[in-house]
Amino acid sequence: MKKSIFVALAITSMASMVSAAPLFTEDFTFAGNLTANGWTAHSGAGTNPIDTTTGLTYAGYTQSGIGNAANIDDTGEDVNRTFTAQASGTVYASFMFNAPLGSTVTEGYFFTLGQQDSPPSAMNASQIRPKVFLTTDGSGDYELGFQYSSNTISNKTNLDLALGTTYLAVVKYVFNTGTTTDDEVSLYVFTSGAPGTEPGTPTLGPVVSGPDGGTDLANVGAVALRQYNTAEEVLVDGILVDTVWPLGGSAVGDWSMY
Repeated sequence: MKKSIFVALAITSMASMVSAAPLFTEDFTFAGNLTANGWTAHSGAGTNPIDTTTGLTYAGYTQSGIGNAANIDDTGEDVNRTFTAQASGTVYASFMFNAPLGSTVTEGYFFTLGQQDSPPSAMNASQIRPKVFLTTDGSGDYELGFQYSSNTISNKTNLDLALGTTYLAVVKYVFNTGTTTDDEVSLYVFTSGAPGTEPGTPTLGPVVSGPDGGTDLANVGAVALRQYNTAEEVLVDGILVDTVWPLGGSAVGDWSMY
């Protein structure tokens, strides 16, 4: 009898751990243009479309070494993918990124989250928050910038990121209910490892919507990739979106289970 109860509890526990799938997963398991494989152009449609190239690897990240990577290497078409919109709580988006050897780092944002106006619907291209930038500190390496809505970087990493090396980033969006200008966003950047629990302090942030010149999103329901300069060159791979911390560990929401 006791054994039967134990087995039933174990099965129930295991079921609860694997029941919650991520909101969105993109490993670019295809070749060719992103718009021919589920992505939608929201700006510059058909002009230098984003395609795929060899995928990225990052030790400890569950999406490492799967499929190809998005090759963002020009100016022109910007694209997005939607998922079930979230209007409360916390949303996380993780991805690998790599600025290839020999590339010239030009400043601009390349990764954002976005709002759906009437879920389920297309992304509103004027409501994209927050923004992850490529930038430089002038010392031969590069950095990431991070803003809620501003196109002027006031938050910049100090990591001396190397060209040709793959890193891991996690964007965090927190809905707050006090005003329409109090949502918070944070950026975590990892140069090694993929922690199973959320670190106590982000690499950058929290950045609050109002002080950064923005208003809160009504929801988070899309991820977007942006091309902004002919010299831009960055690879993005292994995008995951969820409402729980998406990296490793053994708690509910461990993405290695999916």
